[in-house]
Amino acid sequence: MLNFLRIFGIILLILIAFTYCKKDDNGSSTNDHIKPVITMLGPDPIYSQKDSVYIDPGATAYDDVDGDITSNIVVTNNVNVNVVGDYFVNYRVGDIAGNIADTLRVVKIKVFK
Repeated sequence: MLNFLRIFGIILLILIAFTYCKKDDNGSSTNDHIKPVITMLGPDPIYSQKDSVYIDPGATAYDDVDGDITSNIVVTNNVNVNVVGDYFVNYRVGDIAGNIADTLRVVKIKVFK
């Protein structure tokens, strides 16, 4: 009876391990619930001169399962350098498991004297 319980326990542990590590159809782990991390390059906020050219320094993205996913970042940039004010640049990225991360950069358009 003791050998039966040991074998049953080992089989149960193996089944639990396979279930826990099961992959989706797209190859991602079903247990990936951690959002990617977006790191902005350059300062935040950014101050820019009115009527100048604004060049966004960008961002990088890393996921604990998928690795470097910087190329998947979608940027929404509504900066209007012709109008003084505060604007936002949104960086959004998702990993294969569907976890989404967002980061906002503030861009302040001013008249410098």
